[in-house]
Amino acid sequence: MPTLDELPVVDAEQFVAASFASFIDDLVASGADRNAATATADEHLCRLLPDGVRTEEHQFRSIQDEGRQVGRLWFGPLRESPGDWYLFEVEVDEAERGHGIARAALTEVICALDPSTVERLGLNVFDANTAAVALYESLGFEGGHDKGGGREMWLQLRTTR
Repeated sequence: MPTLDELPVVDAEQFVAASFASFIDDLVASGADRNAATATADEHLCRLLPDGVRTEEHQFRSIQDEGRQVGRLWFGPLRESPGDWYLFEVEVDEAERGHGIARAALTEVICALDPSTVERLGLNVFDANTAAVALYESLGFEGGHDKGGGREMWLQLRTTR
């Protein structure tokens, strides 16, 4: 059964850097100029992680299975939307996909969130990633399509807002 361990700071920094490099590439692939995409990513990074990977309440986890790292994830609060947390990045090694690792890791994250302070957990997924969309829907995430070929999905943890 996969478990989540704290990701060391240097590994979390590398994870965030790779995540934002991928974000820039995705923006460029969808038609943005690389300089504009980089500026957008920098603005997001400063807003989300003003203190880097040590930003309060942001969690960086290593997904472990049988004593080896098989993935990583990052989740934390959306400061501009109290009560909302976001799953910013989920990464499972390609060779490990399809074995329930992401499901187990996400279930652990969901169970660890305190519904007295966290109302919803959100994420963004590309529509073309049908396996991920199906996984998120099976865990109770709901959401529609947006213009960029992806969708923002939300899991309601507390029914009163």
